[in-house]
Order: sequence, then C-alpha cells, then structure tokens
Amino acid sequence: MHIHSIRVCEFGTIDHLEVEFTDGLNVISGPNEAGKSTLMKAAWFALTRRCTSKAQEIRNIVPNSGGTPEVEVSLIVDGSAYRLEKTFDGQSGTAHLRVEDQDGGVDDYTGDEADEAIREALGFGEASGRKGVPEHFGFWPAVWVRQDERQMDPGKHLTGKGDPDSISSVLAQIGGDLLAGSGAEIVERAQEEYEKFFTSSGNLTSRSGAPLHEATEERDRAEKRFNELKQTRDRYEEDLDRHSRIQDEIGGLGDQIPELKEEAEDAQEAFGQVQELEEEIEKKDTELDTAKSERNRLKERLERRDDLRDTIGGLEDDLEEKTSVIEEKREALEAHRDGRDELTESKEQASEQLEELKETQRTLRAHLDVIRAAERLEDLEARTSRLEDLQERRDDLTGEIAGIAVEREDIDQLETLKETRDETKTRLETAAARLRFQASSEVELEVGGEEFMLSGEEQTTRNVEEPTTIRVESLLEIEVEPGGEDLASIRESAGEAENEYEELLGDLGVESLADARSQTQEWDRLETRLASIKEQIEDLLPEEDGDLSEAKIRAERELEQAQNKRGDLSDSEGETSLPDDEADVRGRLDELEDELEAARNEAEEAREKVQAHDTRTQELREELQRAETQAEGIEESLETAREDLEAHRTSHGPDEKIESDLDEAKEIFQDRKEDVESLRSKLDAMSPEDLEARKERTEEALESAREEKKGLEEELNKVRGRLESDDLRGLHGRLEDARQELEEARAEVRRLERQAEAAKLLYETLTESRAEARKKYLAPLREEVEDLLGRFFDAEKTAVEFGEAFTLQKLSRSSDGSLEFDQLSTGAKQQLSVLVRLAMARLIARETPHPMFLDDALSDTDPNRLRAIADILHSAAREMQIIMTTCHHDRHRRLSGTTMRMDVLKQQAV
Repeated sequence: MHIHSIRVCEFGTIDHLEVEFTDGLNVISGPNEAGKSTLMKAAWFALTRRCTSKAQEIRNIVPNSGGTPEVEVSLIVDGSAYRLEKTFDGQSGTAHLRVEDQDGGVDDYTGDEADEAIREALGFGEASGRKGVPEHFGFWPAVWVRQDERQMDPGKHLTGKGDPDSISSVLAQIGGDLLAGSGAEIVERAQEEYEKFFTSSGNLTSRSGAPLHEATEERDRAEKRFNELKQTRDRYEEDLDRHSRIQDEIGGLGDQIPELKEEAEDAQEAFGQVQELEEEIEKKDTELDTAKSERNRLKERLERRDDLRDTIGGLEDDLEEKTSVIEEKREALEAHRDGRDELTESKEQASEQLEELKETQRTLRAHLDVIRAAERLEDLEARTSRLEDLQERRDDLTGEIAGIAVEREDIDQLETLKETRDETKTRLETAAARLRFQASSEVELEVGGEEFMLSGEEQTTRNVEEPTTIRVESLLEIEVEPGGEDLASIRESAGEAENEYEELLGDLGVESLADARSQTQEWDRLETRLASIKEQIEDLLPEEDGDLSEAKIRAERELEQAQNKRGDLSDSEGETSLPDDEADVRGRLDELEDELEAARNEAEEAREKVQAHDTRTQELREELQRAETQAEGIEESLETAREDLEAHRTSHGPDEKIESDLDEAKEIFQDRKEDVESLRSKLDAMSPEDLEARKERTEEALESAREEKKGLEEELNKVRGRLESDDLRGLHGRLEDARQELEEARAEVRRLERQAEAAKLLYETLTESRAEARKKYLAPLREEVEDLLGRFFDAEKTAVEFGEAFTLQKLSRSSDGSLEFDQLSTGAKQQLSVLVRLAMARLIARETPHPMFLDDALSDTDPNRLRAIADILHSAAREMQIIMTTCHHDRHRRLSGTTMRMDVLKQQAV
C-alpha cells in the first residue's frame, strides 16, 4: 500500500495544493504555519471523517475567508488504484470513491458507500457517531505520527485510540526474547574534554564559544554562499544554451510557415467540393424520404382495409359463439332453480321434527316434576340428602357451562363472516382468468407448479386468480396476469374476509362454524339439564320456614301444579303413555337429547344446502349476465368495424385505385433511391473523411507553428534580459572565492569533529558498563526496536522494556544507563517514539506493506542523531513508503529521497 497523491482546496490555511509522492522517502519542508500539518490533517480527515459531519473539528477547517474544503487522496491498495474525493459542506457534503483493479475493472461509490469501501480497504473499524469516525483505526495509529504526538509513548496512544490487537496478532506469530544491558560508571578524567563538545545528555553542545559549534555555523554560512553563486552560474549557462536554441527554432519556423499556409489552402478547396456534393445528397435524401412516405401511406391504407375485413369476420364468429354460450347458461340456470323447492321442503320438515322433539322433551320434564313431587311427599326425611346431591350436580353443570366460550351472538357473527367469505371467494373465482388447453398431440404442461399430461385432442381448463407461469415442456414459457380493474380489490376483499373469519374462530378457540354450533348445542343441553336440576332444587326447598306438615302441604300443592302442567302438555302433545319410574323418564330424556342433537344437525344441514343452492343460483345468474354483456360488446364492436370499413371506402376509393396509386409510388421511390446511391458512390470515391482530416490537420499545423513562433520570440526576449543583468558581472571570480572559503571551513569542521569523536569515544569507553538484564517482553517488537536503536546509536548496546499494552517503560544504553520514558529529554522521546513506530511498521510490512507518516516528528533532534536516523529512514524506505514533514529543510536534506518545499508547491498550484 502507498499514497500516490493528495490534492487540497480551501482547507484551513491551504487555498490550493497538489502533491505527488514516490514509493520511498518523501520529505515536505516549510516554515511554521506553512500548512504542513494541515496537509496531513486533510488527508487523515478524507480517510476517516464523514463528508456531512457538522462536528466542531470540521467547522474549524473552513477558511476564515469562507469556502468549501475539498480533499482528494489517491492511493494503491493490493494493486488496485483508489481515488477518494470529498467536500466537507455539512448536509451538502459529497464523497466519491473510484476503484480500478489490476484487470482494468472500475467501481464507483458515493456517500456512505464510499466511506465504507475505504474503511474496509484500510482496515478501519465500523463508523459510529455524528462524525462518522471509525471505532478503531487498526494499526494506522502506529504508523501515523502527528505533530502533537511526536513526544508521546506510542503504546499509550495505541491503547487509547487504536486497535492493539492488530499489532499483537503480528507479534504473536514470531515470539522469542533477549537479554542485554550493563551498568555504567562516570570517569571524571575524560569528562572535562568531553564537555567541550557535548552536553550532559550526549548531544553536541550549541553554547556560544564551543569550537565545533562555531566552526559548523561558519561552514554552513560558507556553504550557503557558495551554493547560491553556483546556482546563479548554472542558470547563466543554461540561458546561453537556451538563447542559441530558440534562435535556431525561430528561423526554422519562419521557413516552414509559408509552406504550411499553402498546404492548408489546397486542403480547404478540396473539402469545399465535398461539402457541395453533400448538400446535393441531402436534397436528394429529402426527395427520397417524401417518396418513401407516400409509398408507405398507400401501403398502410391497403393493409388497414384488409385488417377491417379480418376484424369483421372474427367478430361475427365471436358473436355466434357467445350467443350459443348464453343459451347454455340460461338452460343451466332454469334447471338449477327447479331443485330449490325440494330442498326447501326438506328444510321445513327437519324444522317441524325438531319442534316436535322439543315439545316431547318439555312434556317429559313436566312428568318428571310430577314424579319428583310425589316422591317428596313420600319421603320428606330424604329431602336433605337429595337436596345436597342436586346442588352438587348443579355446581358441576355450572362449571361446564362456564368453560364454553361460544355464545349465540358469536354464532350469528360467524355465520355472517362465513357468508361474506363465501361470497367474495365466489366473486374472485368469477373474476379470475379461465384458460382452456387443447392438445393436437401428447404434450406435458406445467401451470403454476402443477404438472400434467394432455393426449392428442384432449382438453382441460384452469382458473387463474394471480400471475401464473405456464410451461409447455421446454418449448414455451407464458406469463399470465389476470386482468380486470376490480381483480386486485376483489382479491384483497377475499383475503380480508378469510382473515376475519379465521381470526374469530381463533378467538373462540374453535376450528369451524360446525364446531362452534356443536359447542352452542352442548351449552343448550347443559343449560337444559341445569334448569331441570334448579327446578328440582326449588321443588325440594320450602318457600318459607316451617314444620313437616307445612312442607307437606306445600309439596301437595306443588304436586298438583306439576300434574296440571303435565296434563296440559300431554293434551297438546297427544301422548298418553308416560313412564311411571323416574329413571325411565330420565332415560327417555337422555335419548331425546340425542334425537334433538340429530334433528338440529339435520335442520342445519338442510339450511346450508338451501344456502349453497342460492349461492350457486347467484353464480349462474352472474355468469349469464356477463355473457350477455360480452355479447352486447361484440355486437357494438362489429357494428363499429362495419362502419369503419364503409368510411374507409368512401374516403380512399375502391381497392383497385389504392393498388394503382401504390404501384406508381413504388416506381417514384425506386428512381429517387437510384439517384441517391449514385451521388453517394461519387462522394465515397472522393474520400471525404480523409479530405476533412487533411483540412483540419493543415489548419492546426499552421496555427500551431504560428503560436510556437510567437511563444519562442517572447521567451527569447526574457532570456536576453536575464543575460544582460548587472548581477552576472564578476560571477566566476566570486564563485572561486566562495569555493576556497568553503573548503577551508569544511577542513576546520572535520578537524574538530575528529577531536570531538576521540573525546567522546574515550568518555563512553570509560563510562560504558553492562545494565541489568532486560525484562522479558514481546520479543519480536523488542528485537526490531533494539536493532534500530543499535543502528541509531552507532552499534552502542541498547535495550528497551515494554509493558503488556505496548507502553514504553525503560530505555537502557551502555553510555547513559537506564531511564524511565518520562525521564528522557524531549528530543530523545521524539527519536525513541519514531523508532518504536518504525519497528511496528516493519513488523506490519511483513504481511501488509504500509506507508508511514511523520509530521515534524524530529524537530528536537540534534544533527548527529539526525544523521543516524536519516540512515535508518533511508534504509526503511526501501521496504515501505515514508512521508514526513519538517520546518528544517537544510537539516533534512541529508535524508535524500524526494524533497518538496511548501512554497514551491503552492506556486506550482497557482
């Protein structure tokens, strides 16, 4: 993975800026407030922030002068090219991502889809919150060092904001450990000489009067003067060469322009002939179109007349067929009506039988009351025992009745819903498409998933209520969509009626209307039995407190009343033979309950048959009405078609006249066609495209030559002005003097550097000792860090100790001993932070090559250590892309790689 380019517009302090990066080391320099950190922030926001965010951090990037921040980042991930464009403008913000893979395939994403695609490519977590910030950034916090993080412990940063598991997963695959370090003693005899050149922290001293510091500054000043004069000399020599080349080029163009002008005029004349011929062809094309239109118009008249005759014939056949269908349906309706009287008679007989059984039941119950009253008179002492038994039976029946949820009103509602459901279902079946299949030979059909075979001349029909697929073996597939404006509403009504009916059945806990009626009948039966028991209980209870004689008197009166009631019922029923035993009466009543149940079912069945008959009658009536309506429509269409044919004859004459006019129009069309073809052959022979291309080429060549000559003349004047400048007088002498001064300054610096190195070597040799053994930690990361530290400190023995969450705990050096991270100097913290992150990036790069970003991360690094870290970064840049910024351009020149200055980049953008 590497960053290819960044383009920024109206983002913070940057008006417009474009930067392209190489695969290795890239250094962007500029003074403070030049926009380096803003450039890094722009790239980071483009990759991690939602374009519609209204967060304060987004509002802060809007320029004070107004404008809409725009950022474009181009990068390569796993061989695919990603170009992400974002504008941060609140709800109007936009995001567009274009991805081109290695095979040339292109995908485009916008909005949230663009953010999701770039997060997946870069290994970020899911976005959350109003800012749309990913929940973690994978290993990116390890390789992206912001200016405000350059002195931070990398481990703490990862723990707080990143996803340490992405680093841990790499380290866990390697394993291992090291032990290193020694103690240290300070040798006072070497310290005095050492402190002439170095501070107590080991950096070269920059105090006033320090010999190496003074010599280095003098060398830098001499080097600057020499480079400035050398650049002036190089520009002067380049201008001399350029002046001679421009004069030669202007002379060549002066000779070539007349030839180009003559060639352009010849090409214009030849192309003019082509244009004249094209105008003539266009005129002939118009005449050809007119002749073609007339021919087609007459042809359509003749075809229209044939269509009208075919339509009339088809409508006459349809009318005859529909008339036959109407007669069949009328006969079917009359035949169906004749069967209703018999069904009605059966229904009335069942109702009469039911009433007779109920009357018999009432008579038996009255007779039972008489028997019970007589028994009470005979044995009043058993009254209490019998009363308790009856009360127990009453309670049982009450419990059973309470367990039945269906009531009479529920039955009425179920019947209404069932009738509505049946009616809508009938309407739906009537409105559905009716398909008729007739096979000329044996064939396999599939209609809506149902497969069947038809033999030769066999017919079958199917009703289709919903869109259905019809397949004829592997030869044909037909999609049938039943029409009718009311079909959808009828289907919806049928579904609603079915749902309401089933929902009420579910609420009542029954499976069907018959089941509900059965429960109602059971309720009636239980109620009847309960009423009988209540009557018996009331017969046993005295109306008021009293002795046995009073109870007997009351019982005798009750017996008389019961006998009278039975007598009245017996007279009306006409039955004279009644059982004398109560058990026989009860047995007869139980038998009568079964007979009543059967009679009720028979009456209900008869009623349903009448209802079904009426429903079918209505269906037949509606079918007849539809057939009659269709016949009327066919008659109207037939009459209209006949009128249209007659009107066509009146308007356009007989068939012979139309055919004669058509033949004449065809001859005219053929003549015009031959004229156009002849002219086009002539035009093709002239090669018009070649002539047009020649005309454009000669004109462009002439204009280009003139513009080139004008530009060269302007540039020649500028070069001549620079060559005649007063600043170039005595240039070579001044350059030689500056070279001599520079060589003397460099020699002095080298002499003092050797002296300083000798003093340092003596001091460090005497003070070096082994530090205590390094504590066990994650070996791969520690090995990588210690390898870089060894190169950074010029093969000096170094060791680091980490906590479990990547936090730096201690740095041990053979020269300085062991120090906690917080005890290190600002520069040392920066250097160690960069080296640790670089070690992490190298570990990550084993699996996924990844760029590293350093935003002014070495601002407090002294020149010696900068040289050491420059070697490390230069080596690492062979394996990964490194992008870093600095405000010390001269110091970072030694880093090599691709260097860019902010002021130059801004000028190029303008």
